[in-house]
Amino acid sequence: MMTRRQALLSLAAGGAVGAGLRPGKSHAQLFPLPLTTGYATSSLGINIYYHVYGNPSGPNLFITAPCYASLGLFYTTSYLPYFVDRYKVLVADYPYGTGLTPRLASWTQLTVQQVCSDYLAIADAAGMSQFAFAGYSFGGSAAQQLATRTNRLTAVAIGGWPALGAPHADLLAISSALSAIDFLDLTNVKMNVAYYQS
Repeated sequence: MMTRRQALLSLAAGGAVGAGLRPGKSHAQLFPLPLTTGYATSSLGINIYYHVYGNPSGPNLFITAPCYASLGLFYTTSYLPYFVDRYKVLVADYPYGTGLTPRLASWTQLTVQQVCSDYLAIADAAGMSQFAFAGYSFGGSAAQQLATRTNRLTAVAIGGWPALGAPHADLLAISSALSAIDFLDLTNVKMNVAYYQS
């Protein structure tokens, strides 16, 4: 199986099918149209934009990624081609200021509890009472946290984040130091402070 980096390089080199990503797949299979789109309402009243792709009768799979990744940029060029044949795949623009979802009103709102609540609200809006949850980087951290707070997950996959011994204290220290810089808009860094503090 290709790594994510190989897949992205192959796309840049001349197209998914021609470069060897999932040979035999059509453009429509590689870059599918969503089955449904919609908005989930968080407990903070934010409308979180989501898409559902793939096999409507397949097992539910919710894929998350770094918060700065939006639906159009990250998922369709990387993960979806591997899952849409078999799974009903849910992806969303988290309220981090990218994509079609506005950023949280205050950086203090990005707590672990809020993130987990938001992910469950997105799954509810998409009609997924049970689902496998796959996360990368920040999404991997959130997957780990969600798995300890709900019995709705059928499986958990974590990438780009240590499953054991995560450096929360170090990340809090780094984020706190960066957030003290006055001349930059560091709202997202401050959001990381709130997350790691919680």
